[in-house]
Amino acid sequence: MIFQVRNLFRRTLLAVAVILSLLSASSFILPTLTRVNDIGVTLGFYFTHNKLLGIVLSFVALSAAVCIKWKEKGRFRLGDFKVETMTLVVVVVTTVASSFLISRAIPFISLDNPTFTSADNAFLRDSDFVMGISLNGESRAYPLTMLAWHHIVNNEVNGKPMGMTYCPICNTAIAFESEVEGNVLQFDVVTNYRANLVMVDRQTGSWWQQLTGKAIQGKLSGTALKLIPVDLMTWGAWKELYPDTRVLSEDTGFTHNYDVFPSGGSYIDWQKSDRVFPWLMKITDTRFRARETVLGVQVGDVFKAYPFSNLGELAVINDEINGEPVLILFDSKSQIASAFSRKVGENILTLEEITEGGEVMIRDKNTGSVWDFEGRAIADEREGTKLEKLKYHNAFWFAWADFHPDTLVYGDH
Repeated sequence: MIFQVRNLFRRTLLAVAVILSLLSASSFILPTLTRVNDIGVTLGFYFTHNKLLGIVLSFVALSAAVCIKWKEKGRFRLGDFKVETMTLVVVVVTTVASSFLISRAIPFISLDNPTFTSADNAFLRDSDFVMGISLNGESRAYPLTMLAWHHIVNNEVNGKPMGMTYCPICNTAIAFESEVEGNVLQFDVVTNYRANLVMVDRQTGSWWQQLTGKAIQGKLSGTALKLIPVDLMTWGAWKELYPDTRVLSEDTGFTHNYDVFPSGGSYIDWQKSDRVFPWLMKITDTRFRARETVLGVQVGDVFKAYPFSNLGELAVINDEINGEPVLILFDSKSQIASAFSRKVGENILTLEEITEGGEVMIRDKNTGSVWDFEGRAIADEREGTKLEKLKYHNAFWFAWADFHPDTLVYGDH
């Protein structure tokens, strides 16, 4: 009886040694493999931060199993320890392989304080897409192909520390203020969870979900980064709106082909593709194509999606979300999609599309004030006034619906 118990305990120790080594080796992909299971994120985070401990414990378990068998045999002959030897090989191989694989499984290296060039020196074509930000008079453009290769750019915009992020699988280009509790955070790519980019900050090691901007593991768990609205549009449209813009330089020190996405092809090819990743994506709502691009807007705790297919070629939509009068602007040609508050002082604007001299503008029906597609008043006494941007960003439908299952949908009656 005692012999059987010892034998069972020894085999359990061997199994524990293998499991610990495998968890340590695969910690960075556990959230991806589990897809929607928080346990995978917790285990992945723990073993990523305690990889050495997991390896040490696996060797301790293996050593204990060897000692039990040695005591049973009363001697040490290698032929008596075949199972233990095989276990040792598995533990060593997984330990060595994990170090080799991590550097290749996460090829997306963030850019830190990169250089920028003028619009005239940009390598872009007018039809290429950029993530654009305008902050307190300074405008920046980040080519989407470059963001697809790096996922994260840590930089400052007009003196404000910012993290510019892009997840190609979800088509989410989102900017965050990177100062939290007085500390400036710098982010790297760590894994993928629910098909969305997960970032790790170098200062605390906390993990952050890109689509929500919230820390999901670590010291800062539950903390939310402040989202700064950005626009995703063609380079031609952006430089027309901001002719003095600075552009992320392709001189990064990397040898990537910034003319195309890592998967090959352009942003339009990527956007129109019906390719899905069933081992990554959880498709919870089939009202639209999984990779249908939507403009996602948040007002308070209410979310609303504006599918591009519901907006036509040009849209000026006066809407209301959670009691807030909202303006949605969309141009299919340039892919501009943005959301503003319609409040200006004590007034609520009701806007419509007009065309003057072949140029499309927006006019308030009540006051006659004229506005451009960046929400700037360009005529009359309101000239220089800017509409307040709301929290918004583009996303593929499957991702928006997964993270916001109670979302409202424009055009859904």
